[in-house]
Amino acid sequence: MVQTMEEAFHDLITTITDSVSYATNVSEIASIVSYSDGSADVQPLVDDSGGRDEVGVISGCPVLKSALLDFDSDGKGIKRDLKKGDTVLIVFNNRDLDNFSGNSSFTKSSERMHDINDAVVVGVVET
Repeated sequence: MVQTMEEAFHDLITTITDSVSYATNVSEIASIVSYSDGSADVQPLVDDSGGRDEVGVISGCPVLKSALLDFDSDGKGIKRDLKKGDTVLIVFNNRDLDNFSGNSSFTKSSERMHDINDAVVVGVVET
């Protein structure tokens, strides 16, 4: 079957849009594998064995201080540590975090953007 120019253009734009959307990581629900001193190893919970979303453990994710708080009935924050199996929300930084030390400006080491290797734990998901 012969496509019209409009149909071929539509198919091309759809393919490009799908590819860009897939390559732009925004956030994921994940499980804590290990946590120590403000850094966590996490396993995304999307179950897509052998598929596009199959991801291994993401190591060395910075953890926001607010992710380390529980709140009592009065709304007072109580410090906690993350533990193996906690369900968390991770986001992916706009730029690479390879040179990020947590306390000052840093120089990006590549043009990498929205990559799973630049995950940050932003909160614990109540389950």
